[in-house]
Amino acid sequence: MNIKNVSKSKIISLIITFVLIVGLTVGVVNMTSTKSEASCSAGIMNNGLNGIYININAAPYTTLATTTSVAYRRGGCAWFASSRARQLTGKNISIHGPANWLNSKYALYGFTRGSQPRAKSLAIFPNHVFVIEEINNGIATVSEGATPISDPAHGYCVIRTLPVSSIAGLYGGCRGYVYLGVSGNEGANSTGSAVSGTGYYKVNSHGNSLNLRSKSNSMAGILGKIPHGTRVYVSGISNGFGKVSFNGITGWVALDYLNKA
Repeated sequence: MNIKNVSKSKIISLIITFVLIVGLTVGVVNMTSTKSEASCSAGIMNNGLNGIYININAAPYTTLATTTSVAYRRGGCAWFASSRARQLTGKNISIHGPANWLNSKYALYGFTRGSQPRAKSLAIFPNHVFVIEEINNGIATVSEGATPISDPAHGYCVIRTLPVSSIAGLYGGCRGYVYLGVSGNEGANSTGSAVSGTGYYKVNSHGNSLNLRSKSNSMAGILGKIPHGTRVYVSGISNGFGKVSFNGITGWVALDYLNKA
């Protein structure tokens, strides 16, 4: 037998083996990547429910999906809540340990906390967190990640409704709420506004400015911001919003951020 031929055969064999191993490895990586990307190909479940639209296939959701730790990656409740809070406030929020975040971390971003549910707040549980988007007539519209209600195609994320009265008993008991300082379609008065009709009222937006919107809904464009404590005149009421004028601009503000002047 020719030694040179044997050597060549071994070399060729080794090359083929190496190629196969590399090919299989690349295939596994590609399959994993594709599976990860496809995990929310359908977008958030019930998108558009009660006027709440959330694109979990765009920043900041995709940004945090690649920068957070394994425990808080895409599909997790902290990943989703962090991303939604970033989207609503424009602040670089990262929530690690919901309960601990309620105890101290919230203050780093200038937020406040309390024991009553409000629109655009985080409901904090021992090992879970979700976003309360709106509250109307005792029914909350919430958005959350890491829920069995959804599925992999929707990134385990969902927008859903539930009675406000049920929040306290969910996920081992609600520990409190972090208020993001963003105007929604309601405030502390979850079952009704302090506004009883047209007249003068004072903005009570917990130290933040209140959004003056172009229409009477929380998704409408923002025309301006009214400082906390400002006295305004409500000339009309629609869908939980009051029609007011400020600095020569007429628009709509959430009634639950107004108190009798």
